[in-house]
Amino acid sequence: MNSKTLRSGLSLVLLAMTLAGCASYSGLDTEGVSLEAKNLKAGQSLSGVTLSPAAWPKSDWWKSLGDPQLDGLIREALLDSPDMQIAAARAHQASAAAYAADAERMPTLDAKRGASRSRLARDQDPQGQGDAYSTVRNIGASFNYNFDLWGGQR
Repeated sequence: MNSKTLRSGLSLVLLAMTLAGCASYSGLDTEGVSLEAKNLKAGQSLSGVTLSPAAWPKSDWWKSLGDPQLDGLIREALLDSPDMQIAAARAHQASAAAYAADAERMPTLDAKRGASRSRLARDQDPQGQGDAYSTVRNIGASFNYNFDLWGGQR
């Protein structure tokens, strides 16, 4: 890139910035007016409409259009669409999975105990008779918590 191209590019940028700084924003209304719900005329919008159960669309309203492609698409959508019980079960399953994933970040406390008894061989027995026993008992506890100081475990 030569210096002439660089100068012309910088001049163009400087000109654009200058023009943007001189732009007038008068006449632009930036504040919206919020309407109160009591001032809305919802009663008047439906005043001329008579609502009756007979005027409600049928459950297979699209069939009156006579489009086999639309029939096939809606049939496929209804077959693959879960009902409310399945959707609720899936939501419950997702919630349980999220709870289980969150549980991995919680502290854990483990406790263990154990005991073992074994008969000593003659060469291990201090008396040399081979009827001595060795009993080992142990107990332990562990506490684990991952301190996420840098946010890598979120």
